[in-house]
Amino acid sequence: MKKLLIIEGNTDKDSLNIQKFKGLSYVPLFTKSIEILGEYQIDALYPTRDNFEQISIKDLQKYDGILWTGSGLSVNETPHFVQPQIELCKNAFESKVPMYGSCWGLQIAVVAAGGKVSSFEAGYEIGIMKKLTLTKEGKEHYLFKNKTEPISSFCVHKDYIEELPSNSTLLAFNEFCPVQALEINYKGGTFVGVQYHPEFDVKQMLSTFERLEEKLIKSTYFKNNEAYNTEITNMKKEILNKKDFYNNDLYRLLEISNWLKNLEK
Repeated sequence: MKKLLIIEGNTDKDSLNIQKFKGLSYVPLFTKSIEILGEYQIDALYPTRDNFEQISIKDLQKYDGILWTGSGLSVNETPHFVQPQIELCKNAFESKVPMYGSCWGLQIAVVAAGGKVSSFEAGYEIGIMKKLTLTKEGKEHYLFKNKTEPISSFCVHKDYIEELPSNSTLLAFNEFCPVQALEINYKGGTFVGVQYHPEFDVKQMLSTFERLEEKLIKSTYFKNNEAYNTEITNMKKEILNKKDFYNNDLYRLLEISNWLKNLEK
């Protein structure tokens, strides 16, 4: 049985806030997704905790794959939470254990490998990520095998990858975000990640909207509560109209599934 390590990007405080709004914190969310796809031995690591100690490269090499979750953090803020994750990611690259990450996970890998992450002046991309464009390399990449264009997924982020690291390959983008999927090769290791959240199901996305309502209105993403409610209503309508698509777990999780299958090679 393959052995996986999930690295929690969030603080305990942020994880509790997710649970307060009836969502799954990110280690359980990733665990649930992986268990839909197959049988794996899963461990978790929490680098934002005060008692966290860096894991050695040798101990990282006990795993067949490493998955990095999302987070409410920004790589350019709260260095006492962020820097240990960057250091951990550098070690993980050096371990040569294959890595996957969603959103924050990809951003941490980019910074660890020498790229740059910035905040959108336009604010959040949240809800249903649409009109994903695959590059030539993306069309040929195992990550998107059996994905049918146009590709959609749930998303939430306010930071974006501004500068790619050396030895990285752009796999996908859309009108809002210049980097939606990326492969990074650094220190002999490989990280494949997406800016969106294949691990989010309908319940998780709606919970996220509810949890971030105040921040979204303060950021002027929505002009007022009425605009917020209209967006939620429209998203629910789209989900209901395409419930076979949005409730198809195996298709929704295909990027993660393809990455897991690639571990077998």
